[in-house]
Amino acid sequence: MLANILSRIALAERHTCDFTLNSLRDALSEIVANFPVYRTYITETHLSEPDRAYIEEAVQSAKRQSAIADVTVFDFIREVLLTQKGAGQTGSYRQSVIRFAMKFQQFTSAVMAKGLEDTSFYRYNRLVSLNEVGGDPRKFGVSPEEFHRELQQRAKAWPHSLLDTSTHDSKRSEDVRSRINVLSEIPALWRRNVRRWREMNTDKKRMVDGSEAPSRNDEYLLYQTLIGTWPSRTTEGTGPGTEFRDRINQYMLKAIREAKQRTSWANPNADYEAAVAGFVKAILSPTSAEPFLESFVPFQRYVARLGGFNSLSQVLIKLTAPGVPDIYQGNELWDLSLVDPDNRRAVDYTRRQRCLTEMLEGVNPPERITALARELANGLENGDNDGRIKFYLTWKTLNLRKQHASLFQHGDYLPLTVLGAKANHLVAFARRQGSSAAIVAVPRMCARLLVNGAISPAQSGLWEDTRVELPPDLAKSKYRNALTAELLLPERAAGSGFLRASSLLGNFPVVLLTLESGK
Repeated sequence: MLANILSRIALAERHTCDFTLNSLRDALSEIVANFPVYRTYITETHLSEPDRAYIEEAVQSAKRQSAIADVTVFDFIREVLLTQKGAGQTGSYRQSVIRFAMKFQQFTSAVMAKGLEDTSFYRYNRLVSLNEVGGDPRKFGVSPEEFHRELQQRAKAWPHSLLDTSTHDSKRSEDVRSRINVLSEIPALWRRNVRRWREMNTDKKRMVDGSEAPSRNDEYLLYQTLIGTWPSRTTEGTGPGTEFRDRINQYMLKAIREAKQRTSWANPNADYEAAVAGFVKAILSPTSAEPFLESFVPFQRYVARLGGFNSLSQVLIKLTAPGVPDIYQGNELWDLSLVDPDNRRAVDYTRRQRCLTEMLEGVNPPERITALARELANGLENGDNDGRIKFYLTWKTLNLRKQHASLFQHGDYLPLTVLGAKANHLVAFARRQGSSAAIVAVPRMCARLLVNGAISPAQSGLWEDTRVELPPDLAKSKYRNALTAELLLPERAAGSGFLRASSLLGNFPVVLLTLESGK
C-alpha cells in the first residue's frame, strides 16, 4: 500500500513519473530496514530536528547499500518523508504527501517491533537482560556521571513522565533482569560455569537435521533464563518442581519460534521443538541431572543474592527519581516472570495483604523499625528471602512520597559526590525543594564490592572511609533514615559536611533519609 501511494505521488510530477513501482518498493524496503528508531512523529505542520536526522540517516544508509541502478529514487523518497515535496502546494498532492509520511511512521514502528523485539532479541543472547523493550543490547550500562546527567535532564524536561521497570510488555521482569545483570560483573566465572554445564549436559542433546539440538545459542539462552527465574526455595541438588519446568518449557518454545532459526510459528519444526523440550526436562530432573544441579544451584544462589541487592537499588531509585513511578502487578514482592503469557499469571493479593499486615505490626511501636529492617536484610543476606524486603522498601518509600508529595513531584535533583575507597560502588543523590529534602544512596556492582567473605552492603567495616559529600545547606541538618528509623548527623572535615557510608548502610542495604523535623 505504501509503495502504491508513493507511486501515485511520483506519477503526479514529470520529474519523478519515471520511477517504477518496483524501484519505489525496493527503495522503501531498504529505508525501512535502515530506520534507526521505531518511528518519527511528523505532523502536517511540524517536523522536529531529531525526526529530520532519523530520516536523513535512514535514507543515506539505504542509498549507500543499495544495488538499485537509479539512486535518485532515494532523494525523492527523502523529500516526501520530510514533507518537502508538498511544501508550497495545496490540494490533493500535498495531502497525499502528508498521508504517506503519516502511514510510513506507523509502518516502521511495527516493522521495528517485529524485527527487533520479536526476532533479534531472541537471537542475540550475549546478555539477555539487555534485550528489553526500549533498551539497547549493545549498551551494558552508564557511568554514575551520565546517570546523574540523565536524571537532571529528566527533572527539567520530563518531571512527570512514567518510570517503569516492569510492564505487561517486558521480556523479563525487573527482578529477573537484576539477577542476570550480575553476570556482567563476573564474566570469567560465568564462562567457566557455562562450559562445565555444557559438558555435563551434552548427552542430553539430540541430533536434528544434522545439527545438535538445542543449538549452543538456545542452550546459552536457557542457562541465563534459569539464572534469572530459579525459585528461591530450591535446595542444592534438587529440581525446582513441575510447575517451574512447565513454565521454562513454554518459554523456550516461544523463544525458539520467535527467533525463527530452527523453527518458527509459521513453519514449526516438531523434531527440534521436541529436542529442546526433552533437554529442558532432562537438565531439571533431579534423577537425571544431579551433577548439573549440584553445580548450578550454589552458583545461582550466589547470583540471586547479588541480584536482590540490584533489585532493591533499582526500586528505590525508581520511587525517588524525577518522574511518576509505576509498579506492575505483582512486583511488590520478588517477581521472576518472563515474557507474556508468563507475566500475566494471577497475582496472589492475599499474600500481599498478609505482608502489609505483618509490616504494620512490625513497625509498631516505632522503636521496632530498626530491628525489622535488620531482620529483613539478614533474610536476603542468608539466601532465605521471600521478597518481604522489597515489599517493605516499596511500602515505606511510597508512604514517604505521599507525605512529601511536592518534594518528589517538583523538587530539584541534586547529584551527590561520593568519595573514598569504595566510592565506585555507591550512587547518591538528593531531592530538594525549599526547606524539604531527601537523600538517596544505593550500592552498585555488588559482585565486585562483596569480596573476601563480605555478603551484604549492610556489613560492618565494608565501606572503609567511603562517604557522601553534602552541599553546605544540607550539611547543617539532622536526618532520619526512613527505612531504619536511625538518626544521623553529618560529620565535618576540611570545612565540608559528609555522611559516612558505614553509618548509612549499617542495618539495611539501601538508604533513604529525610530531614529530621524541627532540626
